[in-house]
Amino acid sequence: MLALVLIPTAASAATGNSEINWADYRLAVGAEAFIGGVDRGSQGGTLTEVNARIQLLRWLGVGLSYFKLSAYNNNDDWPLAVRALELFGSAHPLRTRWLDPYVRVGALNVVSVSGGGPGESLTVASWGIEGIVGLSVTPGPIAFGVDIRSGSAGRAWTMLGLHLEVRIPL
Repeated sequence: MLALVLIPTAASAATGNSEINWADYRLAVGAEAFIGGVDRGSQGGTLTEVNARIQLLRWLGVGLSYFKLSAYNNNDDWPLAVRALELFGSAHPLRTRWLDPYVRVGALNVVSVSGGGPGESLTVASWGIEGIVGLSVTPGPIAFGVDIRSGSAGRAWTMLGLHLEVRIPL
């Protein structure tokens, strides 16, 4: 069960205005799921992620994510599973009350590799880069939307996905 406690900001409490402006959030926590292509003979793949982001400015955020990328193959081998931590920056240049288009760029560190065919785990680099372009619909403290994600850590991927996040106006 997910519980969310809403606390009015100090400015709204001082003015007696209890309405929260969700477009001015400071912290976001979320989850994402993707499906798409992974290079070098794979039959496609999936990626799942959990993340947290702090908005430094209304249009600029920094965050940390943990994700698992699974690349399926056409042999009877186990899927290649790559787990990584990513430090990212995100820009939200045209944010409105209802829509939030954004771009995100990050550097990732692969923390574990398992499965795959013989020698396949050796094709994964320890470090990588990634970029995401997305659009969120923001009807309140919950934001959801679509993303296109592309990255590389020795293996390259391009995927389409969905995200859901909770935004908190600290």
